[in-house]
Amino acid sequence: MVDCSAINLQVAYWTHYFAMDCGGTFLMDSKPAKIKGEELDNSRPFDVHVWSNHCELNTLVDELWAKLGLGRNLGDKKKRGPKPKQPSKSQFKVLLLDLYVAWRDDPTLYLAIHMSNSGWKTNSRYNALHLSPEIIGYVNALDGAGLIVRHPGYEGRLTRIRSSSTLGQYFQLLSIPDAEIEQ
Repeated sequence: MVDCSAINLQVAYWTHYFAMDCGGTFLMDSKPAKIKGEELDNSRPFDVHVWSNHCELNTLVDELWAKLGLGRNLGDKKKRGPKPKQPSKSQFKVLLLDLYVAWRDDPTLYLAIHMSNSGWKTNSRYNALHLSPEIIGYVNALDGAGLIVRHPGYEGRLTRIRSSSTLGQYFQLLSIPDAEIEQ
């Protein structure tokens, strides 16, 4: 029996690397660092000021909220410390709407977002509309469901997220006029 960890079969084909897993199938791996870095530079900060009350968006928020099971644990535990001023579902809506706006402008555009509690303190830019670290959990839920593409941040670089093709399919069903999105 051959130890697959000892064999590192990588074939560069255009900008993709392909690696063979132990099952004998080819998996598409990450792009070379230079290309990946250039893609991640196609980003902008998460916009905390985006808002819309469009009925199609509200329906999508309700649908994803239920599918991801985000509302089921809200009342289970009473946490100590300051409570978020913005309702949890509204915070999820801000995240989803900004992903939609970025996807509509450019499907490859990433949003740069803090994934640590320290980035969400009271006087931070995220707190302008009373957003809280709960959004970290929503990012994790969207990532776990395959609805976003996420590249973890590291020292000096924020985490980058963008809509996956699956979330893009949801977004294609929306027809929200620019006039109904406040920024």
